[in-house]
Amino acid sequence: MSLIAQALVTAQEAEDYCQVQTDEHGIIIEHIINGVSQMIATYSTRAWIQTVYTALALDGNGKPEQYLPNWPVAAIPAPTITLDTVLLVVDTDYHIDLSKGKLIREGGSVWAASIQNLVVTYTAGYEAEDLPADIKLAALIQISAQYRPFLTKSHGDTSSSVQGASVSVAEGGLLPEVKDILELHRAWRY
Repeated sequence: MSLIAQALVTAQEAEDYCQVQTDEHGIIIEHIINGVSQMIATYSTRAWIQTVYTALALDGNGKPEQYLPNWPVAAIPAPTITLDTVLLVVDTDYHIDLSKGKLIREGGSVWAASIQNLVVTYTAGYEAEDLPADIKLAALIQISAQYRPFLTKSHGDTSSSVQGASVSVAEGGLLPEVKDILELHRAWRY
């Protein structure tokens, strides 16, 4: 087993955070990292680790600003954009807010509203070492929550009690605190 390209943390980071005491759990940790990384990407509707998007067809929105589905956008190589099959020139026809993945038309123009009339090739996401610390923390929190039932062999348990104290665990999905962190990174886009 190995980590997927979109893994949000390294195996060592997860093992340290979860205080893994044995090398025998390495494969389990990798499975959990891969699963949690995918859960976070799915919930966020974006890839966090840098990825190349080739000939991505988008619907023009009829507005001067258009968001790309993944961000931040890498400056090099510069994105190529065609609108209704016409190749646009950066800083002449549009400019880019790289950190937000926002395309802004120049000279009062708009991104013509039409189905898949905007075709973009670009690179977006973070280099693994530049991933925001709170996203990495969110992944580690969720990984720990997924790892604990493996240790205690309590898969499927939703509550337990010990000496008068009880604990309830939400079944499946991302933890509320993980969702809260992820929401901070998408609220400004819409």
